[in-house]
Amino acid sequence: MAPQERFLHRIPGYDSDSSDDEIDKSAESSFRQGARRLYHSIVQLLGGLWVEPSFQKFEQARAPANGGRIAARPNIALRHQHQANGAATTCFKIEHIGAPAVRETLLQNGLSPTQGRDWVMQWSGPGLKDSLFGDMGENQRINHFPMSTELTRKDRLWSNFSQMAKDFEQDFDFVPRSFCLPSDMRDFLAEYEGAGDDALWIVKPTASSQGKGIFILQDLHELPTDELTVVSRYVDNPLLIQGL
Repeated sequence: MAPQERFLHRIPGYDSDSSDDEIDKSAESSFRQGARRLYHSIVQLLGGLWVEPSFQKFEQARAPANGGRIAARPNIALRHQHQANGAATTCFKIEHIGAPAVRETLLQNGLSPTQGRDWVMQWSGPGLKDSLFGDMGENQRINHFPMSTELTRKDRLWSNFSQMAKDFEQDFDFVPRSFCLPSDMRDFLAEYEGAGDDALWIVKPTASSQGKGIFILQDLHELPTDELTVVSRYVDNPLLIQGL
C-alpha cells in the first residue's frame, strides 16, 4: 500500500478494500503485542524498583442544560474520593490562554487549579518559554513540544516548507506561493503585479489562531504595517477530506 493510501485509509468514511483493512488490523495487533512484551520485560528488569504508574480516566465536561456558558466549578465530591483513596491532590495550570472547555473538563474530573509548580498538566497558549521543558518533572505533561513553533507559526512553517521544496520540488508542490512580510515585500510586489487583477491573495497574521486577523486582500494599502504577516495565493477550490 502506498504511503498516501495508508494515510487516507485512517480517515473515517474512507472507502478501501477489505484486504487493506485486514493488513492494517494485523499490523496494529502485532504492534500492540510487541509493546506488551516490552512492557513486561521492563517490569521484570527493574524488579522492586518498578513503580506502577497511576492513570486517571477523564470524562467529558457536562454542558449546562440551558445552553449557557460553561461554569468553571470544581468536582468536590470526586476530589474528596481521590483523597479518601490516599491520592494526593492533582493540580493543573493554565497560562497565556483562557481555554474554558479545558479548565471545566479538568475541574469536573477532580483536578485543582494552581499557580505554583506542583501541576501534573499545564495547558499553555502562546508565550511558552523553552526553558520550561528542561525543568519539567517525570510526571508532568504539557500541550506543547520543543520547537513546535516551527510548525505552528505560519512564517516558520512556510520558511521550512520552501526550504524543503528546494531539495524535493516534486514532493513539496502542494502549498501556494507565500511571502513573509515585511521581509519579502519586494518579491511579493513583483509577484502581485505579475499575477494580474484576477488573482486573489489571503493575508494571515504569523502567530494568531481561530481565524483572527485573516482577510482577502482587496488593495495593497490594506497590508498591515505594524505586524508580521504571511500573504499567500488564495486557493478557491482546495482539496478537502471527504469533499467537505
